[in-house]
Amino acid sequence: MILIGITVVIYLFSPRPIIKDDSNISEILFFYNPYFNQKAAEQMNQSVPADRIIVADYVEREILDCLRHYKEYMILSWTSGYWLGDVELELWIFTKDGREDKFILLGNANYIYKARPNWSPNYKIQDADKLRVELLDIIEKQGTGLSD
Repeated sequence: MILIGITVVIYLFSPRPIIKDDSNISEILFFYNPYFNQKAAEQMNQSVPADRIIVADYVEREILDCLRHYKEYMILSWTSGYWLGDVELELWIFTKDGREDKFILLGNANYIYKARPNWSPNYKIQDADKLRVELLDIIEKQGTGLSD
């Protein structure tokens, strides 16, 4: 019985690819935060809205290929919101059936949370800073004009 319990724990908390199979993906929304790492007071005093920019000019295949090389692993933490200044890049990945929708946050807060079930645990990202830099390189290379 103990062996079964250990096996279940290892299975649940073992790293797995962020994207296993992209055939079920229906849409990716990609956001960039130009106010990343600004203090809340500075962000509130901006003359422009402190909001993310939707990155429209990117090649979805390149983003998926990038994500496929990185892994996520479950942690005992549940989504409780985040401060905009802690997230530089945000990806919303929607699936055709809606059962595997996920939201990837990269910056000071590096984790993934899933849309369903509503109270699913968060997932940490292995090499999250490396992933963030690689995604920034991809969108910069594709002429979005964004920079770190």
